[in-house]
Amino acid sequence: MNMSDDINRISYALSKQVPDMAHGFTIHTSYGDIQIAATDALELAALADKLLTKQYLAALQGAKK
Repeated sequence: MNMSDDINRISYALSKQVPDMAHGFTIHTSYGDIQIAATDALELAALADKLLTKQYLAALQGAKK
C-alpha cells in the first residue's frame, strides 16, 4: 500500500466509519466478537478518531517529503 492509499483509507475512516461507530459496532477477533452498544460507543469512537487523526497527519507529513 502506498502513501496515497493510506491517506485515502484513513480519510474515509475518519469521515464515514468513525462517525458511524456512535451507533454501536462489533469488534471481530479470532476468539470471537465483542458487541459495543451505542451507549458505550462514543468513548471508543473518540479514541479511534484521535488515533486515526494522528496517523493521518503523519501520512500527510510523509507524503510531503
